[in-house]
Amino acid sequence: MSMPHNFSDDPNSYPGPPAKSSTTTVILVAIAVVCGTLMLICGGVIFGIVTTVQQAQREIEVVMGDQQWQMSSDQSAFEEYTECVAEGRYSEALQSLESGLSSDPESALLHNNKAWLLATCPDDNVRNGEIAIEHATKACDLTDWRNFAYVDTVAASYAEAGDFESAVKWQEEAIELADAAYLRDFQKRLRLFKAGKAYREGVPPMNDMTEETPTQEQPTESTVTDTLSDDLDEKPSTDEQP
Repeated sequence: MSMPHNFSDDPNSYPGPPAKSSTTTVILVAIAVVCGTLMLICGGVIFGIVTTVQQAQREIEVVMGDQQWQMSSDQSAFEEYTECVAEGRYSEALQSLESGLSSDPESALLHNNKAWLLATCPDDNVRNGEIAIEHATKACDLTDWRNFAYVDTVAASYAEAGDFESAVKWQEEAIELADAAYLRDFQKRLRLFKAGKAYREGVPPMNDMTEETPTQEQPTESTVTDTLSDDLDEKPSTDEQP
């Protein structure tokens, strides 16, 4: 007995698979369109993200390169300034700072050192209190007034300009911010400013009167002679007859 078939033994009698309805076709087409659109959108988003990241990376590399160049420029100007000051070539030291600032006008370090040179230089021809105040203030603005060394420069600049009231104010502020290792020098400058004197680099600040040991006045030759004469006048003569 043969196994039953689901269709006639006549192959021509097999009608084939049932035809799909038009509704199913529309749904499938819609799904294909949506999937294709999503793929295009996702591909565009991914491409946009990759492009943005690459652009940001290039910008970071440019900024880092600029910063490295500025740091090397600042360091070069600072080293040249230090060398010139050590050799007493103050005008050249000033020129090196100005050259550095022309390359990096936002360098707090160079603004501070220019202000310090203009405020405390031993050479009268170099000092300029008003310009020193401008550069010292700029250095502090760039560092949010948190660098005690720069605030100390502001005080010295005001002292050079003759505004000792402001000099005292900012020196006291520098003392509040300063590390313990700097307090002694800062306090000496504060006493100078309170005495109406500007600070000069390389010149010892006014001595602390509380630290000085008073010297005893030595008698002069005339004082010794007068004392001996008084003693002789007061001593009774042994030659006097009774």
